[in-house]
Amino acid sequence: MRGSLRLRHRRDCPASAPGKNRDSRVCRCSPAVEVRFYSLGIDRKLGYLPKGWRAEDLAEFDRERHEMRHQLMAGQPIRPKRVMTLNDYAVGWFEQLHAAVRLGQLSPLTYNQYEGEWRRWLGPRFGRLPLGAIDVAAANAYIADRMEAGAAESTAKNSLTCLSGMLTDAAAEELIPANPLRSPRRGRHGGRRIGVDLKVRRKPPKHLELDEARALLAVTPDAYLAMPLAAMTHGLRRNELLGLHFEWIDWGSRTLDLRGQLQWLRGRPRTDWEIRDCKFKSNRLLPLYSGLAQLLGPRRQAEGLVFTSPGRDGRPWDETAPAKEFLTAAYEQAGIRRPGVMWHALRHTYASVLGAGGIKQHEIELLMGHKVAGTTGIYLHVMRETFDKVEVILDQAFGDAVRALRTPESPASRSQSPREAPHRF
Repeated sequence: MRGSLRLRHRRDCPASAPGKNRDSRVCRCSPAVEVRFYSLGIDRKLGYLPKGWRAEDLAEFDRERHEMRHQLMAGQPIRPKRVMTLNDYAVGWFEQLHAAVRLGQLSPLTYNQYEGEWRRWLGPRFGRLPLGAIDVAAANAYIADRMEAGAAESTAKNSLTCLSGMLTDAAAEELIPANPLRSPRRGRHGGRRIGVDLKVRRKPPKHLELDEARALLAVTPDAYLAMPLAAMTHGLRRNELLGLHFEWIDWGSRTLDLRGQLQWLRGRPRTDWEIRDCKFKSNRLLPLYSGLAQLLGPRRQAEGLVFTSPGRDGRPWDETAPAKEFLTAAYEQAGIRRPGVMWHALRHTYASVLGAGGIKQHEIELLMGHKVAGTTGIYLHVMRETFDKVEVILDQAFGDAVRALRTPESPASRSQSPREAPHRF
């Protein structure tokens, strides 16, 4: 009654061919390991080998086979090992995550994101699988299915962050040999690559050409003109724009001290909002474009939001409301509407105009609030000479257009109500 170990490979794995069962050099899957005691008719699954396994990895399963053999010879029954599924593991994992939020060790926004991804996508797809059965092939199939259903590559791959965290902790608890989503880039057998490629292939940022930007300003209703102009002449992100305060503007020195961005509090009524640090904590000092200063001057005040939602007693705009109210219609009327081009295109237009005007790359990154590696205090604020140059570049690009829009000869179509413009989504 010696018993034997046998590996159960995927059907499409080369090691499933006769005589290749234990040949790790040809295996391309994460095989299940079974022990069989033929004389007693006992057949048990012991677990799974990691993808890219070696012959030495079978030693632990062989020790378990010896222990089972001794138990059988002593007349002790072998209790079947309960297989832990991802659903089982997720219960305790989310409890620990919730405790970390209460202790202030984890952002509640991160918890909400993980919980939503688990409930909508990961749980239904992987929840019933044993921990050891979740391998590279299963993750890649999930990514392919999400993208085929219309999800962006970044959406599909970023949603696996939660699953990767679970598997990393499960590996630390020795429930699985390793996290297959964090495998090394190169396998242990020559140049074979293993693991899931979670790197998102990002496309170049979209921006408006200068004539497109001017056309958009020409058809934007007067009541909302300052919003797209502020975005394309200061590189503001959408919530930085919506959270802009008058007290951050120094009208004398023509600077804008951007101190944060609008943050709606999730799980709370839509009346609850606050100003938090900008993305990457990129609060920054910006040169205030004179054309925007002229537009804002007539309604200048000591404090409060620069842009407020109409008819809502000084409350800020919801994130999607400006696009629905006027910006989508303006894009349509200007004939420049295309997928992926909305608020962020205005921000990248700012970078494009400055780059064409000769502003240095590291200065553009600081003005844009990018996460720049190695930035030190010497570059905390761009030099005043650069601010003056930025004003000249922006005025050359937008000055004539802005001054024309403010004259009595402006086209009558500019004063139409945004509700009169066609809305197509």
